Amino acid sequence: MRYIKHSLWLNLVLCSIPLLGASSELNNCLEQGKKEFAAQKYTQAKEIFSRCLTFDKNNEEVLLSLGGVCLTQDELDEAKEYFSAALKHMKRTSPYLSYTYSMLGDIALKQKQNKEALEYYNKSLSYNEAYTNSLVGKGVVTEEQGDKKAAAEIYKVALAVEPLNVIARQRLVALEPIYFSDDEILEALKQRYAIKPDQETLTEEDRELFLKIHNTEERGGIEYLKSKYTKVPSAYLSSLFEGTSFSREILTLDGYNMVRKQLGQDAIALFEKTGVPLNNVFELRDLKGNKIFLPDNTLTDSGLVIYNEALKGKRMFLLPSEDVPPTKDEITKVRARIQNLKQKGYTEISHRELDKL
Repeated sequence: MRYIKHSLWLNLVLCSIPLLGASSELNNCLEQGKKEFAAQKYTQAKEIFSRCLTFDKNNEEVLLSLGGVCLTQDELDEAKEYFSAALKHMKRTSPYLSYTYSMLGDIALKQKQNKEALEYYNKSLSYNEAYTNSLVGKGVVTEEQGDKKAAAEIYKVALAVEPLNVIARQRLVALEPIYFSDDEILEALKQRYAIKPDQETLTEEDRELFLKIHNTEERGGIEYLKSKYTKVPSAYLSSLFEGTSFSREILTLDGYNMVRKQLGQDAIALFEKTGVPLNNVFELRDLKGNKIFLPDNTLTDSGLVIYNEALKGKRMFLLPSEDVPPTKDEITKVRARIQNLKQKGYTEISHRELDKL
């Protein structure tokens, strides 16, 4: 997944970089490169920007432009070299300090170097505390480090600065079960027609229901329903913030139950197609020995995972006649026991030898 959409943002930045103190030849070279970049002709743009270096190998605008092209093409190591080189020649008053550190943060994030990414994003925010790209990047790192509540707060700040930031909004929506208050969960369930309109107290069953419906939405449940119907019945979907840039569809309780029912039917058909007799389908188990179908013929959570793996051609289920495989811990304990017995002088023998004894 790309956390930051670089092409458009870099296009805006590169086209706005001033050509201060540059020669006319360098100016013309940079303008040509920016035109190619704006036309998404990245190979040509890189070639032109590289030629610009022959006029001034330390030029900040050229180095930033090359870094931007490389980052757009996921040439991460090369992009880092150019952005780092630009920093060396950048004045402390440069308006591009925050941008440059933010791009270095994106590179580190893509390279799964979260500690370095966070340092770069914080450095970027020290120059501009409202820099949206760095706020979103910091939120992503914080989320991946496990502090999802803190990540949600960071995404809120990003949206306060840039309300239409799609990435921040999507990630904040995904975290609703984490940061929603009881009152907000109650309201969310009412919006989904899952509880009575006058209910004032949230139960643990209600909380669990919200989590299940929300997770189904995040896993593509709405798109799944749309693939099943030419026009999805209005009883299955509800809309939030209609007529605004924040409009969003959610599953009603009926819609959630229909997704579960349809998935169950699809899973039955798929398992039969793989050769499982129909009378065995409902007795299938996961690798821990738990049944993957509920009494109403819908999938359990582990059943849903197994069904998705089956769609990829992977067999992750057990037939009624198959034994539950040992866990890694059990295998480790058996191996340790064998090693201990060997150290005491015991020798492994076959079943035939055991029978003779």
